[in-house]
Amino acid sequence: LRDMAAGAGPAPVEIGLEVGFGQGRTVGLLVERGHRVLGVDSSLTMVRQAVARNRAACGDGRAVLRHGDGVTIPFPDGVADAALSVHTVYFLPDLTGTLTDLARVVRPGGLLVIACCTSDTPVPGWMDPAVYQVPTAGHLIDTLSSAGYEGVDVQIVEGGPEPLHLFTARVGIA
Repeated sequence: LRDMAAGAGPAPVEIGLEVGFGQGRTVGLLVERGHRVLGVDSSLTMVRQAVARNRAACGDGRAVLRHGDGVTIPFPDGVADAALSVHTVYFLPDLTGTLTDLARVVRPGGLLVIACCTSDTPVPGWMDPAVYQVPTAGHLIDTLSSAGYEGVDVQIVEGGPEPLHLFTARVGIA
């Protein structure tokens, strides 16, 4: 995640998109590092909290936070240099649809970072299977590939309360 904020890859990240920004903590961190941040969340409560937390940035356009339906990304084609999603894939009603639309919003060659748990490692007890649809790493890799992403990579990050899978991929150049 730090690499995204630092502008990892062939082009710097000027505009980042966060899918599922929750209370807006990461939005604030990215804005503090000089990035313009776009965000979409399917919870109106989270949108309100994140806008309140990032009031100044939302007021002057450094952050644009919108409510979405969990499938489509309400921003124009190619507007973001990179996208980030942390612990959000579990709640997306149409994972393939969302990742495909996300590829539309991120410029060709842009970076996508997804951080989540997968069912390949023990799922934390607090992740109620009736609420959290935890994918396998293989399913997420296949879904990213079919949605138009290239160079899909996954690393397991240890050291937190549970193993975190960090997926990185680039939007394909059509």
